[in-house]
Amino acid sequence: MTHPIKSFLIILTITCFSSFTIAQNTNFTTEKIITPKLGKSHDISESGIKAYQKIQTKLNRIQNDYEKMGSEGISKSDAVYLELHEMDTPPNSTDTPGCSWYCAALINNVIASSTLDKSDTYKAWNIHDFDLSNTWATNKNKGIGERITFVFGRTKTLSIHQIQIYNGYQKSESTWENNSRAKKLALSINGKQYAYLELEDVRNVQIFTIDAQKFLADTNLTFDLKIMEIYPGKKYDDLCISEINFDGAGDH
Repeated sequence: MTHPIKSFLIILTITCFSSFTIAQNTNFTTEKIITPKLGKSHDISESGIKAYQKIQTKLNRIQNDYEKMGSEGISKSDAVYLELHEMDTPPNSTDTPGCSWYCAALINNVIASSTLDKSDTYKAWNIHDFDLSNTWATNKNKGIGERITFVFGRTKTLSIHQIQIYNGYQKSESTWENNSRAKKLALSINGKQYAYLELEDVRNVQIFTIDAQKFLADTNLTFDLKIMEIYPGKKYDDLCISEINFDGAGDH
């Protein structure tokens, strides 16, 4: 005859052992994943540049009329056109007209673990020159495991809460499709893993919002982005990211 207490203890022991085994085999590390908000895409094709130049030609004519005759010397439609387009930037530019966070922010260095060649054509700094016709590129390990590091200057007045990524080689539709793009990036801040950024396979700017990261007065703030996964290019194994910009808050 089976003793009920003994049976209960056996079941309890098996249950506890099973729970312990499951716990031992479970990875409890929480992987923070951030997905982007999509912004606009830039048309830096020949037709896009011509459209911008056409706008600038008209703006120059309106501004000349304004300088010669004042506000009464231009039509209402010209006044509206001037207000609408006077802050336009070239299609390949990611720079923000007027005063922005970058008025006070300082990036001391941009470091890449590898580049496509030894020339400056695909250098690390291309990823932060506000010009989408340039790109950082690497083909080492098809880009997987390679990294780009941003070193910010020392200040107590600023913080970063946004990363803006223009994925792939944005110079043209063909350069974007033929070269690989980043799919997943591991973001580390000051050497500590922060989150994974999951990128969509689009030409739009991808805006990632993070917890505000304050600049440091006594040491440099560093953002490190490691490529974990890629979207393969149709023709080449070169991994390209045209631009990464930042935004934040603070006195300037």
